[in-house]
Amino acid sequence: MIEGGALDIVLRVRNEKADGLGIALPAGTTALYAPRGDASLLVGTGVMTDRAEGETLLIGAGSSRQVMVTQVGLAPGNARLTLTNRRGVPADVEIPIGHPGDRVQGPGLERIDGIRTWRITLAPGDTATLDYRY
Repeated sequence: MIEGGALDIVLRVRNEKADGLGIALPAGTTALYAPRGDASLLVGTGVMTDRAEGETLLIGAGSSRQVMVTQVGLAPGNARLTLTNRRGVPADVEIPIGHPGDRVQGPGLERIDGIRTWRITLAPGDTATLDYRY
């Protein structure tokens, strides 16, 4: 049996005025905090490159052993991803596959920031699979 790998938890923010930003952001470190009672709890840290207005900013917030992914090769040029949600709440998952310009093909893939991405909401305890070609 193949054991799944933990997924990274990432906050996606568009650097736009409508989203509370909209200025050039210099390269540096990031820190993500969440409220906990009267204090703030550090959720994750990361680094980022320079970001212009309108670009997407991804901020790491750790990883989840409750939402797991496995990938197995099928025939040459084909693979299967399997996601499992062990959480008690739904999980919104995005799995980028390949690089910008790759010819990845699979049902329901969408292009996010130029990369084919499997985007799915998994119900609590649910499992989903995606067969794709690369």
